[in-house]
Amino acid sequence: MENMAALYGVNPEQEVIVNIKADYPSQMVYILITSENAAVPGVLDQNGIQPRAETSGKYFKVISRYRRMSYVQLIRTTVDATSKIFVTSKKSSSANVRVWINSANTVFLASNADPTVDVGSAVSVSELSSYTTAYIAGFTSISQITLVTYDIKAETTAQILSGNMSRGAECTYPYIFPAPKKSCTPGPFVQELTFASGDITPIRLVPGFCAQPDHPTPAVFVCFNGGTKAGTGTCRCTDLFTGRNCATPVCLNGGVVEKFPGNGRPLCQCPAGYGGDHCEILSCSSSSPNVFGSTKRSLAVVIQSSFSQAELNSHINSGLTALLKYMGQADAFDEYIVSTFNAVTVQSNAFKQISIICTSTSDSVLDVNSILECHNVFSHSVSLGAQLRCGRATINIAMKNSQSDTQPSLDALLQTIKTISYDKSSIFLFTDAPPYATTSDADMPNIVLAAIERQLQINVIITAPYQMSSFCMQYPNSSIYTQLALQTGGTIINLCQPYANSYPRDIITEVTPYPDLVLSLIAWFSAVLHRLWHQSPPCGDAAGSPDC
Repeated sequence: MENMAALYGVNPEQEVIVNIKADYPSQMVYILITSENAAVPGVLDQNGIQPRAETSGKYFKVISRYRRMSYVQLIRTTVDATSKIFVTSKKSSSANVRVWINSANTVFLASNADPTVDVGSAVSVSELSSYTTAYIAGFTSISQITLVTYDIKAETTAQILSGNMSRGAECTYPYIFPAPKKSCTPGPFVQELTFASGDITPIRLVPGFCAQPDHPTPAVFVCFNGGTKAGTGTCRCTDLFTGRNCATPVCLNGGVVEKFPGNGRPLCQCPAGYGGDHCEILSCSSSSPNVFGSTKRSLAVVIQSSFSQAELNSHINSGLTALLKYMGQADAFDEYIVSTFNAVTVQSNAFKQISIICTSTSDSVLDVNSILECHNVFSHSVSLGAQLRCGRATINIAMKNSQSDTQPSLDALLQTIKTISYDKSSIFLFTDAPPYATTSDADMPNIVLAAIERQLQINVIITAPYQMSSFCMQYPNSSIYTQLALQTGGTIINLCQPYANSYPRDIITEVTPYPDLVLSLIAWFSAVLHRLWHQSPPCGDAAGSPDC
């Protein structure tokens, strides 16, 4: 069903003339006439004869020239028989006229302000110059395309456009019409597309609509948060707000504006120690009454059990034994942990080896020392993967004669932290190789976070492999150990670098009024390793107090 003519709301008192058109003269045409709350006006053909109404009612009438199928109640006519009709009435009324044919051939029209857009919108926009594109289906050899726009009363607009057929072959709508000089009038309108196709000149009517663009009303200028108007478009704001409308909060004491305030979130993101919408409230936390001591504490020693470190283990053992005997207290610590780690290679495959021994009684300290002694004996005489029984513990130790590879020191640290029973304790790591992590959570940030949450100090002693400075790891490889120590409040001693026999600061123990066991332990290990570095006997012995 394709429209040939369409008029809405015309006054038949003025004798409306409608030309009857079709694709070819013998094609059947249908004419529908309706009225608005009035009798249907009279209809005459070009010969002044009133066509017979095939189907009619009080407010509608369907007419044609010939009746072929009575059950349809539609009368068909042709352009040859009826070339035009006259719609007349002696009374003022409003009438609608529609003329159509049955055809599978149709057209589609679209509108867009950008001529490069292929398929636009069926709605045009007033005050916006738009291009019209067309798609014609069912016809061949198309030429001489013309687009004319009407209002709903069939009054032709001043603009008649000719189609430009130079669009690219890839366009779905291959025909385009230039933008009219005058924009459309808001409301419905009719688009009439005429073109030549072989020996015929088809015509198609397509309904259109011109939309009125939105013109938002400017918001009334107001001042927020207690501000007052200071002229046109300016505000005088209070001390805690700024901006043109006083809508931006002022954040004090280093705070920054919260991007998404509300729903429980403040106006400002405040630094630690400050609160309030503007970070104006200082929060003073009461100091902790707990004094850092050795009760309910763990002592953890993490040692690299490789050949390069084997000679050093006996000196660590001597220093630890001398320290415990010098303290003269059976309950100096409530838990003793010795962790060993190594990276071994079996049939070209690398494996990590970590062993953790945990004791809780003073008698068991000797077992800890025996573990270290086992490392020393094993480093000189036992083959790879052997099992030794040391004191009361049975352990598997594997030495590795290679300094080129990294060591699983981070894995050993993380497992040691998980093994420690008491918070506010210290960990001492002895290593001579760069670290590597074999598990997803055994990386430096996770280790630091786990240590800080439990107030554990990580102290790192970096030694020279085989006591040869030429084998020392480079600084970029040892920097992660520096971060571990500094971020957990511990101390790092790098014996591969020039070292003064003075103790680094210990942040935790400095707050106590007396020397702390942790500081003493750092001092003992430092002195022992410092003398070892200079090829002198370790300070202290198993029988008496140390002398450093």
